Amino acid sequence: MLGRARAELQAGNAVSALALLDHYDRVSGGHLSAEATLLRVQALASSGHAALAANLAQRFVDSDPSGALAEQARGYIPKRPPSERSERAGGGGKP
Repeated sequence: MLGRARAELQAGNAVSALALLDHYDRVSGGHLSAEATLLRVQALASSGHAALAANLAQRFVDSDPSGALAEQARGYIPKRPPSERSERAGGGGKP
């Protein structure tokens, strides 16, 4: 099923890929494999849902930062400006 979703995504059919991934999620009991999660990130990005893709990619990387697919997922996470990074780290934020 993941192969079919990947093929649909490569053919430019992101919506169909998402439907296949939804079905995979249902039959797997909600336990998506790392590969399925990355495919979902890619399909969301391809279907115009960049924010959802970035959010899922961030959670994916946070859950396993050194995982085999983490580097690919990082490509879907927008880079924050240095000033925003320092504010989130607690340096220079507004009171």
